[in-house]
Amino acid sequence: MNATELPAVREIVGFDEALRDRLLPACGPRSVAAARVLAVLTSRYTLAPAALAAWRLGHVSGRRRVATAGRAVVAALAAEAVAATAVKMIARRRRPPRSGRPPNDRSMPSGHTANVAATATALAAATDSDVVLAAGMLLAVVTAASRVVVNRHWASDGIAGLLLGYACAKLTAPFTVERP
Repeated sequence: MNATELPAVREIVGFDEALRDRLLPACGPRSVAAARVLAVLTSRYTLAPAALAAWRLGHVSGRRRVATAGRAVVAALAAEAVAATAVKMIARRRRPPRSGRPPNDRSMPSGHTANVAATATALAAATDSDVVLAAGMLLAVVTAASRVVVNRHWASDGIAGLLLGYACAKLTAPFTVERP
């Protein structure tokens, strides 16, 4: 039996297509432009260097909390990158069709959403703040929606990315965050 023949998978595909069909017509050029900017800001190529800089600057300046936060984010992003790549290779889910570009099979999970969720969870662990976690997860949900708006992911890819990023940060936090 093919995975797409399973009733649960058919339900997810139906949900994804219905949500995309409702969301895309409601989005104008400004929404798409904002989503593209958010994609740059939530890329691991933006977040990882920022976290490395915080780690180093915190260490050099003697600000332990900043160094700890940077270290926690770097570890979470590294774990998330490995995990997301592995899941993409296993899942081989096709991206939504886009005009002018052929879809590839690297849709599940959303890496951008996983980046934000991992960063937020690592920062929350380093600062011991539920407010940081809530704000970060809200940003992760917005990121997931933005990936649907630019037609790069399905909604369930965003949900998977959020869960993956959260799990990776939770798994790495005990190794990177010192508790008194």
